[in-house]
Amino acid sequence: MSITKHSIFLALLLLSSFIIAKNLSKKSSLRSNKSSNGEKIFDLDCLEVSLDNDKLVAKCKNFSKRVNLNNKLENDDGKLKFKNNGNFSQNCFDCSLNIEEVLEMKTYELRCECLDRRHDSTITSINIDSIVESEFLQ
Repeated sequence: MSITKHSIFLALLLLSSFIIAKNLSKKSSLRSNKSSNGEKIFDLDCLEVSLDNDKLVAKCKNFSKRVNLNNKLENDDGKLKFKNNGNFSQNCFDCSLNIEEVLEMKTYELRCECLDRRHDSTITSINIDSIVESEFLQ
């Protein structure tokens, strides 16, 4: 019985040492990696991204930056699309930023209510990971 208790104690000690070592090895800066299929993935654990009206705001340990999304997005008949100087906020409102985190990787989706050509209100969304990558991960 004491051998079993001793084995359990050693296993728990080894596991806790592994967890501590893993946490100590984490860098507090932004990291860009590639997944097994070559797609870029980002560990943004130090990055706080939020929406302030039509501005995307990032706060990290070493910097803070604001990006005007009017310079990146447009409303195309009630749908958000990428376009330089698209000025989406002229006819989009009630926007929110949805952040999903899976296995320590974050994805960013902007969701707005936008007017179409008939001036009907439509709820639309767009994945803005590419904006986060290009503006905050350089």
